[in-house]
Amino acid sequence: MTIGRGDFFKRAAGASLGAFIASWGAAAAQHLTTVRVLEVPADGAKSVLYAQRSNLFSKYGIQADIVALGSGSAIYAAVLGGSADFGSGSLWPVFQAYARGLPLRIIAPASIYASDHPDAFLLVR
Repeated sequence: MTIGRGDFFKRAAGASLGAFIASWGAAAAQHLTTVRVLEVPADGAKSVLYAQRSNLFSKYGIQADIVALGSGSAIYAAVLGGSADFGSGSLWPVFQAYARGLPLRIIAPASIYASDHPDAFLLVR
């Protein structure tokens, strides 16, 4: 059984991906629901890949089909077109899409930059 994008957003609105997975409960583990996930092959994808390798998705009744795609723009186009249920990429295009009335929503940020705990830096000559 594959859920539609509309049904997915109804279930996941306002919740993080972890809360969404937990809401399925252990009883759903007998019947897996397919969720199509597109990821930019970068550091932020580690949490989704960890969940896949640890069988966390299947434990809660989800068959996560994870595919690497090199561009956040292509990922967002696939989500908007119905080819994927989840996707990752930069936040700015999500803000622009939302401002224009497109149904992209932030479900769970994969990584967050905090200036008090910097994990990247910029060098300028």
